[in-house]
Amino acid sequence: MDKLEIALQQEMQLRAGIIKQPLEGLLYDLDLMPEQCKSGIANLRRIAVEKLCKEIERLKKERQWIRTKDEFPKECQVVICYDNQSERIKEAIFYNGSFDVDSIDNEIILTDVTHWMALPEVPEK
Repeated sequence: MDKLEIALQQEMQLRAGIIKQPLEGLLYDLDLMPEQCKSGIANLRRIAVEKLCKEIERLKKERQWIRTKDEFPKECQVVICYDNQSERIKEAIFYNGSFDVDSIDNEIILTDVTHWMALPEVPEK
């Protein structure tokens, strides 16, 4: 399970725990608590949901195609890119303003790359 799946699962569990708890029970529990605890627990739940939502958005952004019209990779960054000429997705290194693909015989420079995406992190062992 990757980080995005874990974050989504945690968010669902947290939301399910908040939603499944009967409203009357939640209000009853809160009525029994001192005022400081009521706001503290509500605040902790809100913070947890916000952190999970931010992490989900960060991970989604990490996995989106980026238009070359909008942004280029960092120098010497290895990415996957969509080459419009061959209509294929290829792994390439961004070097000196171009997407270079190493092949067995020679280096190929892709001339019609429209989108690119950072490679995912390597799997944990």
